[in-house]
Amino acid sequence: MKPAINIRLEKEMLKSLDNYARELEKSRTSLIEKAIDLYFDKLDEMVADKRIDALKKGETEVIPMNLLLDTHVFLWSLFTLDKLSETVISEIKSPNNDVGVKDRDFKTYHKFGLRTFW
Repeated sequence: MKPAINIRLEKEMLKSLDNYARELEKSRTSLIEKAIDLYFDKLDEMVADKRIDALKKGETEVIPMNLLLDTHVFLWSLFTLDKLSETVISEIKSPNNDVGVKDRDFKTYHKFGLRTFW
């Protein structure tokens, strides 16, 4: 079961929500979830703009990398190499690659000297 939350809406917004729900034969919850999901795209743009502004102001820096691993591949590279192809393993181990690992929130990246793990 999904966790429950309480929200407060203006009467006109609630009326519109109910009209759409009735017309589309959907629940309020499903419409609100979809609206929030679509709004996350806008929030991603806002976060990106904020990060670009911080870069321009010198408040943060870009960490160069040319090979980005998701967390599964990173963990497999440490513990179960048999899940990875020889090509992937050689790319990870290559001294020509600056390897980064994608954090689970999909917006944060960490650079590691992964070759030190082998």
